[in-house]
Amino acid sequence: MGTLLRYFDLNTRITTIYIKAIPSDGFEFAKPVTPPSIPLWKQLLLYLGTIIGVLFSSSIMQFQTNQDIQLHITLSAVVLSAIIAIVILPGIYEKAINPTSPFIVQIGLFVQQGVFWSVLLTAIGKAIGIH
Repeated sequence: MGTLLRYFDLNTRITTIYIKAIPSDGFEFAKPVTPPSIPLWKQLLLYLGTIIGVLFSSSIMQFQTNQDIQLHITLSAVVLSAIIAIVILPGIYEKAINPTSPFIVQIGLFVQQGVFWSVLLTAIGKAIGIH
């Protein structure tokens, strides 16, 4: 069970980043910096941001096609959104997020990723004839 929880803990996804510095003699070098750990409440907000992105992606697709915007939030949609968020968020954080960027930027990227994955799954469903 500990291994499973470590997978979802974003602190295990933080990698050392390198900041370039140029000393006065003109040589360029990289200095390793370990970002601070992420508190639990911030991690939960990032997961929630992805869930919100998945939930609202259907409204965004309706807006893009000039349809009347109707938001249908059902229990199955919330559960599916949560599953998608739980599965994709650790990988996104590890590969696409700069841990030193402002928190508002990070949460915005997670909402955007939630929208992207829902659009992708909808397109796959249409391609194989599920929609």
